[in-house]
Amino acid sequence: MSIDYSKAGKRIKLANGDLGTILYRFEDHGSWCVAVKWNSGSTLSLIEGVDRYEIIDEEKSNPNDRKEERNSSKHVT
Repeated sequence: MSIDYSKAGKRIKLANGDLGTILYRFEDHGSWCVAVKWNSGSTLSLIEGVDRYEIIDEEKSNPNDRKEERNSSKHVT
């Protein structure tokens, strides 16, 4: 079994809106899986190529960051 921590800490989202944090990826019997700690408190792995999910960019999805970006633009009068 191989383990990959390169995506550890990234946020993940299911189609139904459930959010979680990637713990690690692992290869098991020829399939790569993603171990996730879900916001609901459960820990469940997804199978790459079978389960549908999206790795999200927290910086772009955080409303406070978007507000900060708008406020940091220069206004010429």
